[in-house]
Amino acid sequence: MKELTEEEFYEKVYDIKTKEVKATKNTVVDFYSSTCGPCRMFGKLFEQFSETFADWDFYKVCIDDADDIMIEYKLRTMPTVLRIKGGVQELFAGVHKAEELQEILTGEIEN
Repeated sequence: MKELTEEEFYEKVYDIKTKEVKATKNTVVDFYSSTCGPCRMFGKLFEQFSETFADWDFYKVCIDDADDIMIEYKLRTMPTVLRIKGGVQELFAGVHKAEELQEILTGEIEN
């Protein structure tokens, strides 16, 4: 698991200017705020999952100074998980239990 700056997010995950997905494999991003208690609790679970799901890229992005990301994804709830699977992005807002996070990673995207 790696903590990304806003610029690193654009380089490794998604370029909001060109609307290009940069992630080359299944990717999950934990958008969190440093002042959010539930974010810290979920962050521990997120880190545990990063050790189990080695075939996924796990990233964290602190949105405290990432205004463009907040606007792009219309983030209102922290934490919010961004999943990129098969090049398709999907957001999952709120704190998730282990079973829910596993479903996010293993489940199919429902459109």
